[in-house]
Amino acid sequence: MNKKLFIAFYIDLENIEKDIQLKNLMYNIKLRYDSTNQEPIFAYKIACGHSNSITKYRDQLKELNFDIRETPHIVKKKNRADLIISLDAFEKFYINNPEVSLFVFMTNDSDYSVIMDMLRKYGRNVWLVTNEEDSRRDIFRNCCDNIMLIEEYKGSAIQEKKQELFNDIKSDKDIRTLKAMLYVLKSLTNDNPYDVVFINNQFRKIENSIKLKYTIFKSFDKLYEYLDDKGVLKYTVIKGDKNIVSDINFDLI
Repeated sequence: MNKKLFIAFYIDLENIEKDIQLKNLMYNIKLRYDSTNQEPIFAYKIACGHSNSITKYRDQLKELNFDIRETPHIVKKKNRADLIISLDAFEKFYINNPEVSLFVFMTNDSDYSVIMDMLRKYGRNVWLVTNEEDSRRDIFRNCCDNIMLIEEYKGSAIQEKKQELFNDIKSDKDIRTLKAMLYVLKSLTNDNPYDVVFINNQFRKIENSIKLKYTIFKSFDKLYEYLDDKGVLKYTVIKGDKNIVSDINFDLI
């Protein structure tokens, strides 16, 4: 992965529920972005909202190094988050340094359709993260390239759903390693054979700070063998060829 692809991620805190796992969402944005042999980078991470909406996400936003901007209510329940975010996105597009190739907006406010439509007109990729009901609205379907559903990122779904996968894992680094690999596997489209080189590269997109040799798994091979033993997948070593992962059990991840 040599070339970097820069992402701008905007959150309107007025429009999202309190139990969304933002790190998991950011993992999946990286994994779903079509960037073969290129590294997706969150160049800008900005969250706007009034003080109460900031409070419920403050810890997550601080850990993920977001730029937090308070936008107090001006008239009744209306604040200026949509205006501030829209102007910031236009500024990033206009300055173009670094060149942002993907703009992601997390909101259910249709006012954002204006800036989203403009960015697409000038060749930028635009994604929307919103709830399932709003995802069906024509105004959103016609102003973005991809829609992700907020409901898919409620709670720490992987660890809570199948805790037994983590029973043998003790250290925080090992837990991070296993969780990252499960998110990679969950992002795949089917259980057909996958070249492990592709999966390894997907893993590095979301956890490039982890060195497998310093974990309990020691290598990608051992990590795949662990998941094979747990019934998550089938790991096949092909002599003289590329090793493959197949038969992914999505019920376990």
